[in-house]
Amino acid sequence: MSRNTTLMLLCVVSLIGFAFSQVNQRQPASVKKIEFLTSSEIDNLRHTSKVHGSLNFSMSPASETAYQVGIPFILKAVVESDELLKDVQIDWILPEDMQLVSGEAHTTIAELQPNTPLTLEVVIFSNSGENQKVFARASANKGSNRFSENVQFNTLDQQLIEYEKAELKKRTLETIKQQGTRTKIFR
Repeated sequence: MSRNTTLMLLCVVSLIGFAFSQVNQRQPASVKKIEFLTSSEIDNLRHTSKVHGSLNFSMSPASETAYQVGIPFILKAVVESDELLKDVQIDWILPEDMQLVSGEAHTTIAELQPNTPLTLEVVIFSNSGENQKVFARASANKGSNRFSENVQFNTLDQQLIEYEKAELKKRTLETIKQQGTRTKIFR
């Protein structure tokens, strides 16, 4: 090949490469448009939550007296179902620094009748000045499936937690009220 042909071929290839690089150059991402749902669109939205078995389980102090370090304290757990459940088991899980003064750490109920709440109580004791987390778990069989619910009580922080939960709910409801039916979505 002659020198002129080689230079010409090199120029053509360079121009094609340059044109190709300009076409495939990356462009900035587009900004998504903000829209508001109409009230009829909001009505079509569905709230989702954790799938629960038919077991309702709660734990609370047995009296209005607050937990005090070094004094025995009574906790109660209430288990209930809207249908017959078999082999219901309740377990209390205590931290290392806590003692079970009375009550059973593990209880088995052969059958829990529908809409008949069952209340269990334990007396706990601790000399620890730190917040202690007491857990309880209720589990049951429904057909061939086993499911459970867990609850927690904080010895020193529970009242603060309940207050903060109520405040959060209040703020959330106020925010929803202020926003009305306008719900922001990004598309």
